[in-house]
Amino acid sequence: MLGIIKALLIFCFNWIAGNAVAKVYTSSGPIGKHLGGHDDPNLRDWYIIVDIRAGGKILILGYFQAA
Repeated sequence: MLGIIKALLIFCFNWIAGNAVAKVYTSSGPIGKHLGGHDDPNLRDWYIIVDIRAGGKILILGYFQAA
């Protein structure tokens, strides 16, 4: 049973590694879920966006507030 689970996990991770697209970029507005960071009202807001997709589906889409 453990061998089947291990083989299935290896297959899934290999598929994700071959088909996933990951992007990290900055934005002036939030996109996705809030992943972390704090707001300082005296500073201009900047957001670091993390976007990971595989097979046309969104795995992670969120932002860290950098100001």
